[in-house]
Amino acid sequence: MKRALVGVVTLVAGPVLGADHDAAETALKRFFEGRPVVVRLDMPATSSGIDVYPEREDPLDFGKVADRLRGSGAALHEGDRITVTLVKVKDDLIEFQLGGGGFNG
Repeated sequence: MKRALVGVVTLVAGPVLGADHDAAETALKRFFEGRPVVVRLDMPATSSGIDVYPEREDPLDFGKVADRLRGSGAALHEGDRITVTLVKVKDDLIEFQLGGGGFNG
């Protein structure tokens, strides 16, 4: 049984979308929200989710992912198929909520 908090993936970077923030957020929402995705690694059952740093040589901190999995268990497992339910664009990140998961803010 999956936990109520399902998943969140956050892409963290410098100023993410530049001056046309609203248009970019709208485009990302239209493309991703409501689409199914296949999970490529276990997702921790925490509002912290998984942070991805695309500008880094190693975009994932697997130690941090492992710590979150140990602390809260897995809400989703590799190979699970789930819907992107919300895309939020903030100053320095893009948050993808999966299956209704995520946090307020």
